[in-house]
Amino acid sequence: MNFFQQSCPSCNSLLELPIEADGKSAVCPGCQTQFIATAAALTVNDTNSAQDTPSTVEPAAKNRNQSSTTGPVYQSVSIESVLGDSRILFFDRRRPMLLPFLIPSVVVLVGFVVPLAYLSDLAITSRTPALIWLGVLSPWFLLVMTYAMWFALNLSVGVCDVGPSGQEQPKDNVRSWFIPDRRAFIALLIIMTAFVAVMATVICVAIVLIHSVRSVRATEIRIMVMIGASLGAVIGMTLFATRFWPLIPMTIEGRFGARCIQEALTTTRTNLLTSFLMVIALIFCIGVGFSLVGLGLPIAIPFTALTLVAALRMMEGRSIPAFEQDAP
Repeated sequence: MNFFQQSCPSCNSLLELPIEADGKSAVCPGCQTQFIATAAALTVNDTNSAQDTPSTVEPAAKNRNQSSTTGPVYQSVSIESVLGDSRILFFDRRRPMLLPFLIPSVVVLVGFVVPLAYLSDLAITSRTPALIWLGVLSPWFLLVMTYAMWFALNLSVGVCDVGPSGQEQPKDNVRSWFIPDRRAFIALLIIMTAFVAVMATVICVAIVLIHSVRSVRATEIRIMVMIGASLGAVIGMTLFATRFWPLIPMTIEGRFGARCIQEALTTTRTNLLTSFLMVIALIFCIGVGFSLVGLGLPIAIPFTALTLVAALRMMEGRSIPAFEQDAP
């Protein structure tokens, strides 16, 4: 990938951006200033400044190194690029994505879908025992889905990191397929737990609001409250996922801590509409997988993981070797 240098209009740090960012919105990792990347004009300015005083080259290089260590250079990415490139990459690499995922697929079907279907049937006749068993088995369900997501993220990183000419990544960088890294898995488990907790809280609030108007005689009020509570729950969960989805692919890269939360917020702030539409599309994808009696999850989960990994790299201005090797 070709890069060009541009100075931040606010803090004057020299940034290194991919050539694809030309004309698009970017964010300085140092001062969080948003600006429009312009490759042609700033390349001339950099050349002129280098000819004026040779002594400015060393500080510029120093600033570039400092900016690269502060974090990624964020750029605006369209939803068409995210979903389109992810779809092309998924179908092109479907064999290394789907074949290894067969084992986690069996784990998800046996350890999550089948028990959940049984509890759903039990709730029709005995609601209280079904809710009790759901509470007891919730940690197990969370572990199963976290492992499946970790596995899919692991495969997605490997697929994205395939080198030029179809060469696989070096042996010393090959990731373990079945045994997760402890820190990465715990971090992903915490994030998945947070997502589930927020989802459960929003749903509980909506249920409480709906039950609070059951005694109201006016049918119109009950219907409005039911619709408003349901829509509010869906919108609330979607907005939460819109702002914090980058935390999921960050874990597989070994990025943890409070700094990642700030990076996730910056990434989604630069691509708010794209993140919102992507979350809706991925929720729909997972929903379709569930609707097919869980048989669609072996495809929905890897595609979701690959989209998250690819979207994060694109929004952070990082290269994806799997895309570059097909370029002329």
